[in-house]
Amino acid sequence: MATEPLEQIDTLAPSHRRIPMAAIELSFSQTFELERMRREIEGTQDPAQLRALSKELLQAWFSEKASTQQAIREQLGHG
Repeated sequence: MATEPLEQIDTLAPSHRRIPMAAIELSFSQTFELERMRREIEGTQDPAQLRALSKELLQAWFSEKASTQQAIREQLGHG
């Protein structure tokens, strides 16, 4: 039975796929922190730690999305 390489399997529902956007440039400190966190993730072997980190990242991502939406509403005078 042939299987696709993992990087080619689409596991996201259409509503969770990335929408192409203009790149937002990160500051030097943000880039540094991002790289530090990437290395920490790469070095983590414990599945429980990776699950916990994934949940934290999802919470942070959705909090950021909510903050962005609120800021947009306020700018448009709807908040």
